[in-house]
Parts: sequence; structure tokens; C-alpha cells
Amino acid sequence: MAKKDKLTPNELALTAKRLGDAIKGTPFQDHVFIVGVAVRDYYLKTDIKDIDIAVELPNGGIAFGEYISKKMGSPHAIVTYPKYGTCKFTIDIKDVGEVDFEAVQCRKEWYTEGSRKPSKIAVGNMREDAHRRDLTINALYLDVSTMSVFDPTTKGYGDLKNHILSCPADAEKTFKDDPLRMLRVIRFKTKLGWDVDKNTWMGIIENAHEIENVSKERINDELTKILLCDKPSEGIRALLRCNLLGYVLPDIYNMVGITQ
Repeated sequence: MAKKDKLTPNELALTAKRLGDAIKGTPFQDHVFIVGVAVRDYYLKTDIKDIDIAVELPNGGIAFGEYISKKMGSPHAIVTYPKYGTCKFTIDIKDVGEVDFEAVQCRKEWYTEGSRKPSKIAVGNMREDAHRRDLTINALYLDVSTMSVFDPTTKGYGDLKNHILSCPADAEKTFKDDPLRMLRVIRFKTKLGWDVDKNTWMGIIENAHEIENVSKERINDELTKILLCDKPSEGIRALLRCNLLGYVLPDIYNMVGITQ
């Protein structure tokens, strides 16, 4: 079947069921979860582009990728990143098409100040994995074996319902570990039109300078996504209010208050 760049919510559910059927009776059963934006967009009833999988087993991401690629058949070779316990692979899902996946073991991370790449990684459980993520709405876990959804932060469902963006863990730590997450919050705020939790917003304001530790290329990627939103001006205003504009778009920041 043809390559699927995006899945409908129904296709995601069917994909999850196919994966669940393939691991029934194996050590992976009840330990494989679709997580992140795929679950969020499933609940928002929008098309799903990125499908991330978390496996609650040591070396689970790579082991699962190797197993499922062989079990279900893959048109391409699996790509592994042993340092991070991550792999990328493609599976031809019956009645859906060729679907790309990225799988990782549930993990906990430690960072060195000034770097957004983890300096140390260890096997973690679902709760520890959830609290290392950027937002609660991106920390919902769909068990492919039971089709049940878990909310380890206990805030993901509520934030989805109330249209709130908030960090799973302490906002200051979340943004110091990976400052690019601040721009992701602004992108989601601009795209979805949602409010930002007070503690999360203050975390951005107080740590805006940390964005200087992120490469220009990654900043540009997030800015481009903000500017491609339906109302990019809302993103620019949000960047100004949270002190990020002067760091990421200094020329625009210098024009603030200038009359035409």
C-alpha cells in the first residue's frame, strides 16, 4: 500500500490494534504505548503525522523495533540510535498503508547546563518518562494491547478538556533541560489558541535567556512553524510578552513601538 504521511484518528486506532495483535503473547504485551502528539491529536480529532512509541522495558525501543519490523514486515531497514535507546522504522499496516514510527524505551534523563542533549539516560517507568516530556497534553500513553489510555501526570486529560498548556514537571527544570520547549509552547499556543498555565508562562519569562543555548537551525524550525500558523501575529505577540522575541527575532523586537 502507499506511504501514509498522515493518519486519521480511525487509522491510528486501527494501527494501534494491529500492533497490539502482533505482540500478543510476547514480552512486549502490555508494555508498548503510542505516546505524544499522536495521542493528543487523536483526542483532538485531527490528522496525525508523527507516531512515537514508548516501550516500558530495558532497551525496549530498539528491541521492539527489531521485533515488529521482522514480524509485520518492513519495506526499509530499521535505523537505530543505541546511545538514546531509540530507533526509526516503517511498517506496512494492513488496511492503512506504510507508516513511519519512532520507538524509545521509557526513560529518565539528566542534563548538563548549557546543553539540550541528555548527558545521561537510564531506564525509567511510564511516570518518569511522562515527566521528562514538554507538555502534559503530549504525555498521554495509549496501550496498544488493551487500547486503554494512561495519564501519568494526572493533568493531561484535564488540560486537553480545558485547553491549557502546562509542563508535566517543574517548568524551570523543563525549560533549563531543553530551552527549545519554550518555543514549542508558543507554537502550540499560536496553533491551538489555548491558554498557558501560569507557572509554565512564568517559567518561560524567567528562563527566556536559555534559548541562546539552542542552535539557530532548531530555533528557525520552530519559528517557521509559528509563522505558518493561521494567526502568526498572535505568536509574535506571545514571544514579546514572554521575553523571547528579543532573542529569536531581534530585528522585529527593535521595531516594537516604532510608528510607520
